[in-house]
Amino acid sequence: MAKINPASDLSLRRKEQVFAEGYEIEVATDLTPGIATTDINDEVFGADTPLTERIPTNGTLTMRVLKKTNNNALFDVLMGQNPTGTGVKVYYVEDVGPITVWANKKANDGSKYDRCYLYEDWSPTQGLPTGAPNTRDSAELVGNCKQPIEFEGAHINSEKLSLAGSGPYTATLTKTPTQVPSTTEHPAAGMHALRVVAMSGTGSGLVKESLVVTSGMVGAAGAISIATSDLTNVTAPEKVFVCYLSTQTGIYPTSTNVKEQGLYS
Repeated sequence: MAKINPASDLSLRRKEQVFAEGYEIEVATDLTPGIATTDINDEVFGADTPLTERIPTNGTLTMRVLKKTNNNALFDVLMGQNPTGTGVKVYYVEDVGPITVWANKKANDGSKYDRCYLYEDWSPTQGLPTGAPNTRDSAELVGNCKQPIEFEGAHINSEKLSLAGSGPYTATLTKTPTQVPSTTEHPAAGMHALRVVAMSGTGSGLVKESLVVTSGMVGAAGAISIATSDLTNVTAPEKVFVCYLSTQTGIYPTSTNVKEQGLYS
């Protein structure tokens, strides 16, 4: 057996940076994913043992966060609010909507990311403040998401861009995307984007729609083209939010190679 060097060969969870819709969650203290499955056992005539199969149905994610003064980005995006907005904000359980969360894990030397995890359409409960008098205020959020996916040797970037044209609607990513490996069963396999969200309006009038990523929607050089036939709820998109893989070196927020723009900013 080859000798294992813990300092360089084993992963530390503290090396992960957690993002919710492009906003870093600086005070996440626990991130526990899971996969829900259904077991099928079919007894058939002539066989002594059943036909068995375990089918993954959806993912689950539990996140615990500390309450940081003047930084409640996770709750803002859950309620469809702009984390950079000012004024009084309200967090009401009936306003919670699905969001997408990802984690980029730093390499041990901190020069780049070497792994990432995507938890799409996470729908947690709101999460209320908990803790004893001598502990920090924290909240735990638990919910379902799409089946999680992990990528080795890459990280996730996010960009929000203005669209031009009136169908097709066009824009260009500022960084070059990396193709999603085509050997996976993920819906975006072989594409140059993990997620594309069309948007129109602002504030309380904001309308957004997660699109089915197609081969012509985001090109290898980062060119974006959204056809009118791709749209259902947003008939005249003004902005687009794209999550994609990147293999550039550097760490957020100090590197210009890494893009993490927020969905609402």
